[in-house]
Amino acid sequence: MARFHTLRCCPLTAQFWFLGLDARQGDLALLGFRKSPSPQGSSLYTLGHLTLHSAGLTLHLLGDALHFNRRTQTFTRGGRTVPPPQGRLHLRAALADHEAWIAARHGERYRTDLVQVHRPPRPVVGALEPWRAYLRAGRECVDSGCPALVPVVTGGRVADASLAGVFRTRPAISHTV
Repeated sequence: MARFHTLRCCPLTAQFWFLGLDARQGDLALLGFRKSPSPQGSSLYTLGHLTLHSAGLTLHLLGDALHFNRRTQTFTRGGRTVPPPQGRLHLRAALADHEAWIAARHGERYRTDLVQVHRPPRPVVGALEPWRAYLRAGRECVDSGCPALVPVVTGGRVADASLAGVFRTRPAISHTV
């Protein structure tokens, strides 16, 4: 597993730790992620518009792709820095949908059990509560029909929150068990 200096308050610190466990345990493959070699570091895992790598992720949006650099904890799009809250907003629906699939497959306490069994590093432990709040807010908003969390897939790309009126209110990635 790659080692990075991470910020404790970033919910993606915990999310990446869980995604690494999901990859090792085969859940990403079962979910439909396609594993492919990467020129540097670990493998790439791609499902739809989302590509995961130990160094970060890419979400393909209309216009430009949104990139998250795990080492620097920064988002960029089209060569420009994106404020972290805006970057996380774009990702929240896909990540909440992933977590819902994991909970349906393994049970609601699965993530809590993983923390107890695997004893994550301190930055991950510090990011667990922000991660829980981040996902909770995503589920509540999607459940209540908040359109700003879930972009519409249009023309093979995911629309982003800066495109007014181009949203739907269900998760962009659908999973089957």
